[in-house]
Amino acid sequence: MRQNIFKSILAGLLIGIAGFAYLFSCVKGYPILGMFLFSLALISIFILQQNLFTGKIGFAKPKWESISFLLVILAFNCIGAFLVGVVARFIPDLHDYAKTLFLAKFDKPIWLEFLNAVLCGFIIHLSVLLYRKSEGKHLLPIVMCIMCFIVSGFEHCIADMFYFMAGITTESGYIWKGVLYLLLFIAGNSVGSLVLNIIYELGFDKKKE
Repeated sequence: MRQNIFKSILAGLLIGIAGFAYLFSCVKGYPILGMFLFSLALISIFILQQNLFTGKIGFAKPKWESISFLLVILAFNCIGAFLVGVVARFIPDLHDYAKTLFLAKFDKPIWLEFLNAVLCGFIIHLSVLLYRKSEGKHLLPIVMCIMCFIVSGFEHCIADMFYFMAGITTESGYIWKGVLYLLLFIAGNSVGSLVLNIIYELGFDKKKE
């Protein structure tokens, strides 16, 4: 359990740092660079075998042991991402950009944001499958998956935890709406990952193994 906790915190920290780099790149006017740099987090998590909720949820089983394991990962991913978000909050340019970025989510229909989270979960799980299928030899597909979900405006729940904390404000409704949307993103990411894994397993011929 202790090892899983530290692996989960580190994964959250890595996603937060990737979000930090993305915010800086956007502030400086180089969003494409930020999208590219964001992929460093997922590559690091894969290679170092850390625990990221969006990378694990697709393989979830309907057993308490599996569910409790995922809840621990999610909780400590959140802590890791929040810690980096606290640092970003005290950098005015990053705080302002993160605030604008997160507030913009409230202006979109809730069904659309849920769909964006589902599609992100689908793409993140795809990156996991591609990495495993290549036995860790090919990293370009991971970069492409990350850039795809960012440029498409899809919602990654752990990254959004970082943006939420980095842009946190006392403006009316920000906190409770933010928490509601984070829960929505968690649900959407989970659905997208699970759906892809089910489709993949149904179409996978184990006899060819």
